[in-house]
Amino acid sequence: MKFNSREINRLLIVLVTVSSLILVPFATGCDEEDIPTDLTHEYDDEPVIQTNDEDELTLRVKLFFGDKEAMEENEPGEYGYVAPVFRSIEFTCEKEEAMETTLNELIQGPNSDEEDFIKTVDKETELISVEIDKNEELATVDFSEEVINNPPSDNSPAGTTFQESMVFTITQFPSVDKVQVNVEGSPWAYDGSIWDSPMSRESFGY
Repeated sequence: MKFNSREINRLLIVLVTVSSLILVPFATGCDEEDIPTDLTHEYDDEPVIQTNDEDELTLRVKLFFGDKEAMEENEPGEYGYVAPVFRSIEFTCEKEEAMETTLNELIQGPNSDEEDFIKTVDKETELISVEIDKNEELATVDFSEEVINNPPSDNSPAGTTFQESMVFTITQFPSVDKVQVNVEGSPWAYDGSIWDSPMSRESFGY
């Protein structure tokens, strides 16, 4: 059986990923079932667990920022009014810790060279807590009141853009299908939208 170059590259990626999964528990002291290896969805054949230039383990995650074109034209795309950007964060066995790091990256907004993306969270926002209920497949996130300041766009539905940003970013994590966002303990509310029950990707109907 002959393989073309694309198939060979995919096989190599699979081998690297499998090797990483075998070695990670020994390198980190994690129980294998605790490792968030199934950071889900479309990873373009890239392994989720990688190593950086210092040979430290990292997790490859997605941040869903506002999609500038979709927002300006008020025309939702594949992910509604948001689109993904990759980041590498420090590896951790703790899903809550990995999610906290990812959300803090989201708060920082797009990099200067990511001109097609718009922030969805005010930079002054503080992430207060993250709790994951595995039985309910639910993540509950609590932010400071700054999270409702400075909506990302005057054209697109700002509330929907924020909700999509949160839901798509958070539900990439294992054991999480639904998200509840609170502001200092109370359900998030903005411009007539109230987050009074958990939302999933299916909530948006795209």
